[in-house]
Amino acid sequence: MSEDKFWEHVGNSTYYRKVLGNLVKFGSSEGVVRFGILGTGVAPNYQVVSRDGVISTFNGLGHNPAPNLAEQFDDDHLSAAYTKADVQRFIGNAGQE
Repeated sequence: MSEDKFWEHVGNSTYYRKVLGNLVKFGSSEGVVRFGILGTGVAPNYQVVSRDGVISTFNGLGHNPAPNLAEQFDDDHLSAAYTKADVQRFIGNAGQE
């Protein structure tokens, strides 16, 4: 999966709703989310970066915190940073389960 329009690979809004929940919970309304771009794109792992720079990593399938993934994320393997408004747009563009 490439970074270019990676969000089109995710196929349902439920994934993004759970990302949004973690973004608000761990990054507040001013945090950003970055998605892993190495997999197939069905449910990419991701990290939430708070305004203070605290990084929380999550498994894309269960949306559970996965601190062990932090070591695997390299800037070259992450998408651009997306805001809460961006994720809300992804929800609107994604299909339902």
